[in-house]
Amino acid sequence: DGVKRRREPGSFRQFDRRRRGHVAGDRDQPRVGRAAGVECGREVCDRPGGVDDSRPVVDAGLGTEGVVELLGEDRCVVKFVGDRAQFAADTNCGRCVPCREGTTQLAELLRDLYDGRYRRDGIEELIGVMERSSICTFGVDAGRPTRTAMTEFESEFHAHADGRCPAGSCPRKAEVSTT
Repeated sequence: DGVKRRREPGSFRQFDRRRRGHVAGDRDQPRVGRAAGVECGREVCDRPGGVDDSRPVVDAGLGTEGVVELLGEDRCVVKFVGDRAQFAADTNCGRCVPCREGTTQLAELLRDLYDGRYRRDGIEELIGVMERSSICTFGVDAGRPTRTAMTEFESEFHAHADGRCPAGSCPRKAEVSTT
């Protein structure tokens, strides 16, 4: 099938340092999967043997085509998942209401953080409806980055609602895309 797999020794943080010369900081956050991947806790970076069998990787259903991204100290996980939600809203096929409207509402709920409103229960309820009711896996998976980020980095969501970005990279008000 053309896919070659090679096991790297050490942790993901050590692999990243060897490959790119990047020295991972305390705030680095691993993310596995493509657009609908999962946000992982920082401890995944330091697991011996990499991330192949970690719970987030299994949850992401990556199989052999997994993508692992390391968000550096200056990348905000809240903005990152907000961008993923907006991507889902902009690119879904529009055939089913749970995905078409759900992804749009999810992006809006994440923008509300910048106005001081963090409604975790509402976000989780919306993602649950999308997972149970969407026609295809795009809608089922579209909320996964947000759900896992809220679980792993909830303090960052609260910080944004309080007007602070722990990464220092977000404007006070989010720019709202109208396209």
